Amino acid sequence: MVCWPTVGRLHVLGIRHHSPACARLVRRALSRHRPSIVLVEGPADANDRVPELGLAHRPPIAIFSHWTEGPGVSGASWTPFADFSPEWVAIRGGLRRGAEVRLIDLPSWALPPGPSRRPGARYLARLARELGADGYDALWDHLFELPLAPDALEARLARFFEDLRRADAHDQRAREDGTREDGAREDATEPTPRAREAFMAGHVAAAMARTDGPVLVVCGGLHAPALIDAWRDLPAEPPPLPAGPSARGSYLVPITFAQLDRDAGYRAGVPSPGFYQALWERGPEAAGDAMLAAVIARLREGRRGPSTADLIAARASVEQLRRIRGHVALTRVDVLDGVASAVVTRALDAPLPWTAARAGAAPTDPTVLAMLDALRGDRAGRLDPSTPRPPLVDDAHRQLAARDLALAHGPHEVTLDLRAPADLETSRVLHRLRVLEIPGVARRRGPDGPADAAVTERWELWSTRETERRLAEAAAWGPDLARAAAARLAHALDGEAAHLEALAGHLLDAAQIGIDALDEAALRRAEGVARREPRLARLGRALARTLALFRHDRLLGAAGSPALARLTRAMIRRALWLVEGARGAEAPTDRDELRALVGIRDGLRVGHALGIAPEEVIDALARVARERRSPPGLRGGAIGLLWSVNATDDAADDAADDVAVANDVDDDVAGLALDALGAASPRTIGELLAGLFALARARVLATPEVIAILDRQLAAWPEDAWLAALPSLRLAFTYFPPRERDAIARAVSGLHGRAVAREPLPADAATIARGEAREARVDAWVARYHLEGPR
Repeated sequence: MVCWPTVGRLHVLGIRHHSPACARLVRRALSRHRPSIVLVEGPADANDRVPELGLAHRPPIAIFSHWTEGPGVSGASWTPFADFSPEWVAIRGGLRRGAEVRLIDLPSWALPPGPSRRPGARYLARLARELGADGYDALWDHLFELPLAPDALEARLARFFEDLRRADAHDQRAREDGTREDGAREDATEPTPRAREAFMAGHVAAAMARTDGPVLVVCGGLHAPALIDAWRDLPAEPPPLPAGPSARGSYLVPITFAQLDRDAGYRAGVPSPGFYQALWERGPEAAGDAMLAAVIARLREGRRGPSTADLIAARASVEQLRRIRGHVALTRVDVLDGVASAVVTRALDAPLPWTAARAGAAPTDPTVLAMLDALRGDRAGRLDPSTPRPPLVDDAHRQLAARDLALAHGPHEVTLDLRAPADLETSRVLHRLRVLEIPGVARRRGPDGPADAAVTERWELWSTRETERRLAEAAAWGPDLARAAAARLAHALDGEAAHLEALAGHLLDAAQIGIDALDEAALRRAEGVARREPRLARLGRALARTLALFRHDRLLGAAGSPALARLTRAMIRRALWLVEGARGAEAPTDRDELRALVGIRDGLRVGHALGIAPEEVIDALARVARERRSPPGLRGGAIGLLWSVNATDDAADDAADDVAVANDVDDDVAGLALDALGAASPRTIGELLAGLFALARARVLATPEVIAILDRQLAAWPEDAWLAALPSLRLAFTYFPPRERDAIARAVSGLHGRAVAREPLPADAATIARGEAREARVDAWVARYHLEGPR
């Protein structure tokens, strides 16, 4: 009979993570061997947290490890523990017996990439087929979680993992050779666990040298056969941690069964943790019946739940499946398959999520969801009150308490007046929690930017199981709220390298948490994003938001910020480069592209604060205004900007900006506008006017010659040209508000010696245009076929 490797004082026990059967074997090994040292597969960088694992916690909990190395390079990992996790039993049992307990696996930053497939996948698939098990989870429960004598279980585990390792080595050799068993080519090789096993073996060698007593190693079953011999010729000192980031740390955090559940998306978790908790607490004989009762109770809660007859049939189906499969007790899949066969009465759009065909997929059927929810359980972990917490957690609670706020009570609202310094600081604290995505904090109402007239915010605070865990995880960003939120925001800025609009949104976040939160490195990266932005429309939207913050955000304190000045300057220079390089004599211009020109104009008005020389802007735009190959919208916008740079546009003047912009605009800019209009075609006239009106609306109204030349040009066009230009003309004139359109109508009527018609049109302009076009076609047919009648 194959048994686990044991050589004198060394006992190696291979396990599956989160297996109640393996956890029982670990408990027996601790009692039988009474080890002096217990070595457990887990991140070695978290060894300083091992003593804390002996406190009076209520699992599930996890070791949360984080690391950061330079801008945008960071990572995190979780090592979860449930009552039924073999590692948890090993650590707690070893500490309780006074043994030295060490974690011996590589830290998360040094782990090699995981394989894309399960080790020994072909062997497992073949074994599952032979035993009639649907998937690896069903196979494992069939072989190991049913009642079995401890010695027989240990022998079966040893044989299983040795065969699995041998099969995986065979598969690896086939992948390296590029062939499969059937002769087909294999595409890729995958990393082996050798680096991890070498590191673990080093810890085994050090432990054997450090004590004369027994040493118990609890590790993944795939590694166990290797560790029995690999340690022999290694040094007596434990291996040092691999070189890694200097900014790193580990903390204990509470988690829930929902987070541990693989069916809910955590790939390293266990499916239906509530079922395995019952398996651990009640034993395999009673757990299945208890969880079947839980599933039926959950199904009864639904408004349209199954009938009593369906539930009776479900119980019978579960029991029949157990007997057919030869199980002496109910397994998880027995319960799920049996209940589903009786109560899922409509067609599903995908296989059941616990089957091999859909393992790990998210279910959508409400009955299936209810079944999985019942087997998941609602257990939430809790840390011992004396557990050390990250500084950020204490800082968050301290800052909330100082403002008579708390997340530990029922839902309550907080209203803040941002004009009051104390309320503004409270707002910044809450926005820092929001940026860190801490649950239990939500802003329901408030200003969304400097153009928003609101001066108050309404927040909702409530308690949640997730708050403490998420605060502990947020400690990866910094030791207190201010620095953590700033680091999180800097990371977001770096992560949006191809998305300038998202960057502009994060700038509002920066204003809300305190604009000085942006560090120099984050600013440089944001400037780099602006300099690389390829789309003028996206740049126009971002520039509008950023410039508004710089000019007007006195409420949050961002107005005049040097950080925003640098970023706005980079955006304006990039916008100038894109405008000047655009080509296409008939290319359309997006309104957001014109917003970029509006941003350039408004930035020019505060050019002294932005560090932009007026002549730098004027020279570039003069070239665009004279370039006939430029898109007509951008050309009209450039002309309008040059024309309005000394004007007091009613939409552009800012009373706070009392510095006039000096410029050397040529006297013939108005003539340039008239020449461009005179040369415009029906396909380009609307685009040209849209750019002109967007930038120089007031100057157009104040210059009758523009209205006159436009009137003459449109009147001289044939009917078909006029109709072709009409849609774009209508869009161009939407830049004028109703009162100004009325002034233009009066000017045009005056040119023809008529009064402005006050009666409303019988239909909208588009309908009238279509009618006129139809009449024109009728007139053409009449003339073509000489159908004119007597006058």
